[in-house]
Amino acid sequence: MNSPFDNRLRPAFETVPALAIAGTSVVLMAYPQAVSPLIPEMAWWIGLAGLPIAAWRSVQALRVWRYRQHLKRLPKYQIQGGKIPWSRKRLFLGRGFPWGQRHVQRLVEVRSPQGQALLEPGPFYRLARSVEVRSERWRILAPIARLTAWDSPINPVRPLPPVGGDPALHGIGADEERDVWLDLS
Repeated sequence: MNSPFDNRLRPAFETVPALAIAGTSVVLMAYPQAVSPLIPEMAWWIGLAGLPIAAWRSVQALRVWRYRQHLKRLPKYQIQGGKIPWSRKRLFLGRGFPWGQRHVQRLVEVRSPQGQALLEPGPFYRLARSVEVRSERWRILAPIARLTAWDSPINPVRPLPPVGGDPALHGIGADEERDVWLDLS
């Protein structure tokens, strides 16, 4: 994705060719004699050659999918007090990424009317938060509220982490994040 225009707000179209190539490769490798009765070895090798292409397209689709996910939800970042990196010459600020023109372009795309829909939480997320508020008054909703408030990766409506900040600002550079240090001198 080193093109001048980096559009990651689109659906991950790479998923379809990745699945098609992977499926074809598996069929060619599992049943080479059915596909090519004269030269089954050739079918097997062609199937084997398709697997890296399918993997490459899957990685591309995963990058688009992860970018869109990070726009809505900040990745959880926790560090224990004793494990905070330290130095006598530099101050550890946390995690971040170098801001560049590409990030400005992505932020403009996200802030556009078409991109705003990706930033808003979905209907199930909003319903879960309203159930949590209503559970204070109606005790019958308390077990459901405990489930929706459970902070676990398997909970599809878990609350956002209490780190503050704008998920879109962090999400546009999430794949480039690294430790950020400030010189003390």
